[in-house]
This record gives sequence, C-alpha cells and structure tokens, in this order.
Amino acid sequence: MKFIYTVIAIIAALGLCPITAKITDLDRTQDIVTVQMANGHRYAFCGCEDYVVGDYVSAIVWNGGTKNDATDDIIVSVHYAGYSDYGE
Repeated sequence: MKFIYTVIAIIAALGLCPITAKITDLDRTQDIVTVQMANGHRYAFCGCEDYVVGDYVSAIVWNGGTKNDATDDIIVSVHYAGYSDYGE
C-alpha cells in the first residue's frame, strides 16, 4: 500500500491530475473535440473518431507547471468514459 501512496505523490508532484468531462462540441472538419467539466472549464483535443456530443471522457491533464491557472493545462491522455442523456 505504501508503494501506491508513493506513486500517487509522485504523480501529483509532476502536476498530473484526472478529470472527467462531457463532450459539448465536435468539429469533424478540423478533428477537434471540445469538452466541459462540471465546473464549466473547457478543454479541447484532437481526435473526433467515434465520439458524439453527450459522451463523457476521462483524461489525465498536466497543469503546465501552474497550480491555479487552468489556461495552460495540457491533456496528456483521454479515454471514453460513457454516455448519458440524463438532464438533456
């Protein structure tokens, strides 16, 4: 268990954190996916693939070396996390 805590501490020290966000827009011409977190913050990444608006993705984000400025965050990896039409 101590190993897991050590790994988590290292990841946090590197500025990596997980997010989950809902896909709000797909630009298939430019291959850009726009997602929005529950707090309203938006990210964009390339790779529309099989995504549809309403899908959820989980991602690992690097904070760009700043803790309180999300404008320089970079998505390191992204994975499909599900779909919900609840509240639509």
